Amino acid sequence: MMTSNKMIDEETLDTIQGLPIPPNCDESNRLSAVSKTFDRGGKGFLSESEKKARELANDDTGEISPSAAIDLVKKQRGMEKKVKYLTIINIINLLALIALAIT
Repeated sequence: MMTSNKMIDEETLDTIQGLPIPPNCDESNRLSAVSKTFDRGGKGFLSESEKKARELANDDTGEISPSAAIDLVKKQRGMEKKVKYLTIINIINLLALIALAIT
């Protein structure tokens, strides 16, 4: 059980629905109509990942521009290539360690 003075990690926070508005959230900190569209679960505030998505959105409509979406896809593809490369390197290192352990 978590005590009240411990922070909830972002992934857990993203999956929890129906959280009350934090006590330090006054009228000036309330979400705009556009920001509310990015508030998964209606928590009354944006997590870090929700804030990043909100930054990509057009301020007036809340829609993400096609160029921002294309940039995200390019970054994702680049990251997927890096993951594949690192996976291959890890497999090679593991095989080398096994070969050394056998000899």
